[in-house]
Amino acid sequence: MEINYRLEHQDFLTQQLYRITRDKNLQTKRTKQWIILPIASLAIAIYFYFSDLVPLAFTMGFYSIISFFLYRKYFDFRYKNHYEKFIYKNYSKRIGTNNSNEFLGTHILTKDEAGETKIKNEQVDFIADLPDHYIVHLKIGEVIIIPKAQIDTIALKEIFEARGFDLVDELNWKWGQNKYL
Repeated sequence: MEINYRLEHQDFLTQQLYRITRDKNLQTKRTKQWIILPIASLAIAIYFYFSDLVPLAFTMGFYSIISFFLYRKYFDFRYKNHYEKFIYKNYSKRIGTNNSNEFLGTHILTKDEAGETKIKNEQVDFIADLPDHYIVHLKIGEVIIIPKAQIDTIALKEIFEARGFDLVDELNWKWGQNKYL
């Protein structure tokens, strides 16, 4: 089966945001920052309070509370903006290009404007089934992004199952509202 599609900016953004939600180091970093920032500002507020700088103490206490509740939203906003700039800088030549994937018996043949690649089926690590995309993760660290809106998803899912690929159900995944971060 051969599928043809175009990759747009949003496709690359979804892939990058999904990737960082699966990054254990980033999860740990975010949790540490979420805990340390309010505790540090609360400690400063207590210091100001006992130093008779009550207005500064209340300001830092208020900042501590706000940072505790809003840090996750700020983190989501900051990383989304970072990756939007990253995509414009690094993937601008690939946005809007035509791609083709042909699923043959023992390998996947991918074609784009730069050339073509033959990937053995054994090199597929797993396939993330997101709400709007299939993201094929390869053992070498690369990915193939397949937007569902442009293909026959039922036929492609049958091919994935027939080849024995590990299909990970991530249909509830959404940036900023997921179980990972």
